[in-house]
Amino acid sequence: MRAFIVSAGLAVLTGLATVPASATLVTNGGFGSVTGSLTGWETNGFLIGAVGTTPAFSPGNPQAFMRGVNSSGVPFTLQQEIATTPGQTYTVSLRLTNQLLSSTATMGQNLFQARFGSAVPFLSFDDVSAFGSTLFSFNLQGGSDTSTFITFTAFSESNRSLWLIDDVTITPFNPGGGGGPGDGVNPGVPEPSSWAMLIAGFGLVGAASRRRRAAIA
Repeated sequence: MRAFIVSAGLAVLTGLATVPASATLVTNGGFGSVTGSLTGWETNGFLIGAVGTTPAFSPGNPQAFMRGVNSSGVPFTLQQEIATTPGQTYTVSLRLTNQLLSSTATMGQNLFQARFGSAVPFLSFDDVSAFGSTLFSFNLQGGSDTSTFITFTAFSESNRSLWLIDDVTITPFNPGGGGGPGDGVNPGVPEPSSWAMLIAGFGLVGAASRRRRAAIA
């Protein structure tokens, strides 16, 4: 069986620039540099891959990755607690790769899920074909508390698949944005002095129009 499930209000994007690190609420969403780091993340089995670990890694671009299952037989998790505002919508983005090590179904399940506060995953893959580095972006509501967990779960029996995560960003969603996710600027309301200048300008335009009509008459 193959399944690919995403939440409502999603955009699946490829080849897009990542959100600047200074704009995101995530700590170490790029997993360090050169040798890599899981600083800021909690995990029960995800590892850091750097140059030479696997063909999926590019020089100077470490990623968090997972293969196989832990000794207790439960899925691996990678998570971080994010400071959020109750009721606020956030743009959650991540870059994901599925490097399928074996297409033999008898080798077991090949599963990946991502959650943002909710028990229901906003992104879920179950026994899918391999795919290269792909950027996924979703507009999701944070939890009812002042913090929300971003959680990734991966399960790959008999080392069937290698899941790689990179460029995790979370930014407040701004529907008035005109560039990257959540980085737009709302138009705002003019100051009183600006209104006065606008009204004076309209008056001058009206007077000029009346003079023009009188001259023609």
